[in-house]
Amino acid sequence: WDEDNNIKTDSIAYNGFDYPYPNIGEFSVPLHADFHVYEIEWDKEMIAWKVDGVTFYLESITDSNKSEFHKDFFIIFNLAVGGNLGGTVDVNTFPLDNNNNPTPQNLYVDWVRVYQKEIPADLEFVVISSNTEVESDVVISDSTVGEWSTGTQIIPDATYEGKNCWELTSSTKSADDGNWGTVLAFQDGINGDFSNYSELKVSIATTGKYIAYKVSIVPQSGSNIDVVLPVNDEITSWQDISVNISGLTAIKQIAIFGEGGDIGVSKIYITDFKLVGGNETVSKTALIEAISTANTLLNTTVVGNADGQVSEADATTFANAITAAQAVNNKDDATQDEINAALSALTTATKSFQAAIIVEEEVFIIISSDLNIQSDVDITDSTVGEWSTGTDINPEGDYEDKNCWVLTTGTKPPAEGNWGAVLAFQNGINGDFSDYATLNVTLATSCDFNEYKVT
Repeated sequence: WDEDNNIKTDSIAYNGFDYPYPNIGEFSVPLHADFHVYEIEWDKEMIAWKVDGVTFYLESITDSNKSEFHKDFFIIFNLAVGGNLGGTVDVNTFPLDNNNNPTPQNLYVDWVRVYQKEIPADLEFVVISSNTEVESDVVISDSTVGEWSTGTQIIPDATYEGKNCWELTSSTKSADDGNWGTVLAFQDGINGDFSNYSELKVSIATTGKYIAYKVSIVPQSGSNIDVVLPVNDEITSWQDISVNISGLTAIKQIAIFGEGGDIGVSKIYITDFKLVGGNETVSKTALIEAISTANTLLNTTVVGNADGQVSEADATTFANAITAAQAVNNKDDATQDEINAALSALTTATKSFQAAIIVEEEVFIIISSDLNIQSDVDITDSTVGEWSTGTDINPEGDYEDKNCWVLTTGTKPPAEGNWGAVLAFQNGINGDFSDYATLNVTLATSCDFNEYKVT
């Protein structure tokens, strides 16, 4: 608050700061006259301070020196007196009573609430688990497990380097007989809607000699989804693999395999094979910052017709855009696509609002059709010329109801220098023109010239 109007509030993240603090929120109404909702919205990226839902300060906590803000905190309420935060202690802050004693000042707290956003567990469809107590979500039977006619030997209850796993051994039959690789295929029993799954995870160990390692997902309809697994063929210990998948719906088959391999020798060990989805990590940081910036811009721009101001219509349009963005920000289940769309719309609205701010153009007048406007050129007989072309110059002409200068081509022949009709201001042009970007001129012509130029 400030000592005169009680319209300011402060926020501090105690991590190396200087006084005066830059994070002051200033509001249009006295904060002491009524109850207000003071709020801190805190996530893994940002702390936002708000009063009555309006964000007035943001503090990023992603840097390594802000690690303390990822630990547990507690709440205290304090009516500070004196100091940088408490303010000056005098008769303004503590008015004297009839006995010349300072009157007490009170802090009233109506309620305190703490909310924790519930994050549902990730979706997980387990195909194979190294934990024998975790059942597969696949309906496993002799008819649902196959090897796609490669002859692969499959052992579902093997152990390798301390992990329960499925062991696949290359068949002894030749490539001509269909042994193109070592395959474990779940050919049925995969039930559910997989549209919200986006990641495939698997742990693989191999004896090597394979050309490539892949997963093939066969949907109930449409084309197969084939994913190359980034397995190092020369490493025999366990490798944890994670790949992105998308576009899944209903799955008919899912197979994991190695192409090639030494016939009857090469082995692949498979465990912790699962599809993962559910929570899409969303970030509102950029949107929150954009809303804060937009609010500051709107609140510091005056409505009016003068330089640096905007029209009431433009201010209203911008305010509506901010409100729409804030609605998305307040939406707990907003998707990243919704957040990105709101950010894009607000960015466009901010640019439009900035462009609508009135800027008084700096104009240098050479000739005006308004006789009441004087030229900024120091016009004399010595400063106006025609570059030896013989052009006849009439500075007091009139054409189609406009006052103008009329240039008539000279009567001398081209051989004597009459190459065109010229009006040249050869001196008397004073000033710094580094900030000028546009030249405007209104021109009419008898259409007998090859081209028109300004030099």
